[in-house]
Amino acid sequence: MNDIKWIKVTFWISAALTLLVAAWWGLVFHFVGQQTGEPVTAFAACMVAPTAECNLLRGMAWLQGINPYEPIAFWWALSMTVFAWAANKSISARAA
Repeated sequence: MNDIKWIKVTFWISAALTLLVAAWWGLVFHFVGQQTGEPVTAFAACMVAPTAECNLLRGMAWLQGINPYEPIAFWWALSMTVFAWAANKSISARAA
């Protein structure tokens, strides 16, 4: 029973981290959008992949004094959320 508790705590913490990383992305590219005149949604691909254009835009944010967004943080948080969800389902199915 204690394992299920820790897996649920891990799930909620990693889900919160995923939301925080998404907010970080939104903050960085909000300021970049102000500089380029484009909406934040124009930079959606930058959330998941570090392309050359995204690196340029991240550099623009860094020049504004904002920590540049790192796509690996999104993938790490999302994978931890999925892992905790799958582990919870597995343990719940085994207990039933």
